[in-house]
Amino acid sequence: RMKPPAKAKILDFCCGSGTIAAAMSVRTEEPRLHLLDADAVALEAAKSNVPTAKNFWLSDRWASLPETERFDWILSNPPV
Repeated sequence: RMKPPAKAKILDFCCGSGTIAAAMSVRTEEPRLHLLDADAVALEAAKSNVPTAKNFWLSDRWASLPETERFDWILSNPPV
């Protein structure tokens, strides 16, 4: 199984309630989690479910993500 390295900078893209980021928070040593979603209600749920995340972006795709941001891993389970 693949596993992010310790202190990996991880983006949960289309995070919804933050399920993927929450899983990474227990599977990765000292992860730097960042979450992005286009739905404000889902993002509020993610803030409750992943309070240790560094950033929460309300954004339609990449629009609000700073161009200078780089990540070690980008994970997503987008809606269909």
